[in-house]
Amino acid sequence: MNLKKAVKNTCCWRFINTRPGKYVKFYILFLFDILNLLVDWYFYLKVELIKPGLVYGPPELLIRQIIFGFCCISILSFIIETIQSTDDLFKTKKISFLTQSLSNFLVIVFEDIPLLSLNLIITLCRDGEPTIISVVKASIVIFAVIIRFILIVLFNWFMDSEKTRCNIILDMLSTIGIFIMAILSVSIHLLNNFPTSANGAIQIPNPVYYNHMSYATDKYLKNVGIYSQWPIDNAANGSSYIWLTEITDVIEVTNLKIKIRSDFAANNKNYSLCIEKFNKKVCFKSENSDLKILDEERNILKSDLFDVYEMEIVKEPPQGSKYKLGYISLSVNKIESGQNGTSKCSTMYPKSIIYAKDTDYSDSDEKSYLKQIENKFRFYSKEDLIMVNKLWLTGIFKCRMSGDLGPKLNKNINLNC
Repeated sequence: MNLKKAVKNTCCWRFINTRPGKYVKFYILFLFDILNLLVDWYFYLKVELIKPGLVYGPPELLIRQIIFGFCCISILSFIIETIQSTDDLFKTKKISFLTQSLSNFLVIVFEDIPLLSLNLIITLCRDGEPTIISVVKASIVIFAVIIRFILIVLFNWFMDSEKTRCNIILDMLSTIGIFIMAILSVSIHLLNNFPTSANGAIQIPNPVYYNHMSYATDKYLKNVGIYSQWPIDNAANGSSYIWLTEITDVIEVTNLKIKIRSDFAANNKNYSLCIEKFNKKVCFKSENSDLKILDEERNILKSDLFDVYEMEIVKEPPQGSKYKLGYISLSVNKIESGQNGTSKCSTMYPKSIIYAKDTDYSDSDEKSYLKQIENKFRFYSKEDLIMVNKLWLTGIFKCRMSGDLGPKLNKNINLNC
């Protein structure tokens, strides 16, 4: 009681009880509610703009739908709080049951806490990226929590001396909700600023020198390759794959060209397969499905009927929150050689180009286009590879990756035939 009297004797309290003071309270609440509404919808739009890219992609559809639902509730809560504040200002009491205590409780429990909880879930499934912006955002959220707490304590605990038991309970629950919001807000922004390493340990990077691509390379992309089904344009869901390159190679050079030449179509039992990359060619010979590497002097296909696949693999840069790490695009031209030196050129789309990791690969091994066991070669099989949907577990929660399973097929890249 003494504390109440002390507060009511201050000049600030006397000003609050004047007409101008009540207008100040009304405008503070109104502006705060608008800011809260804009932040909610900004959060939803930011989530919806996320596209599948390298490692990261959008949250599950159900989570996005739930966020949209609570954002719609935020519009309703904005209307309710505005009506209640106007009702208090002009003392009309047209809606007698709608008190400040009730409106605060509804907004905190049915809007703020659910949206912050969903934000936390998304954060736990995505690795943080410390920036100055994230620090500023954290400050704004914490400031908003402090303002709401002050308003609840000041106007609801001290000003209203004729509260019903129901309103007192609602104020207590709202105060608890404020602390929950503060914990959620701090957790979200701490997790954004302290990403985890591959073994789950929390890192404390410097925002100025932090490079998310380097971080993701060490945690996810290292030793993960790009594999193509063989034959490349086989309509059947085959299980034979050839290694094309490492993801890190594409990131390093940005634009990588690969040429694959084979007379497989002429004879799928006895054929040659040549792969050229970085101006270096490696050829293999299949004789009754027995594969062996060719000597350099024999790196020439004898058949006049052969197909050439010209590939261009491009690393596209990050695009804000849309593509956190960017993405890899792929374009393929197919040149079919026929009788009498004729040829046909067309753009084609491989049936299966995937990101995967060789289960037996170690840092000391030299990558090979085909699986090498001692001096024998064979195509990679699905059993030899770990697909990235099982390999890349993101964030502290180790959520299943939501990015691309392989390069995006780019129809806009034109290769010279």
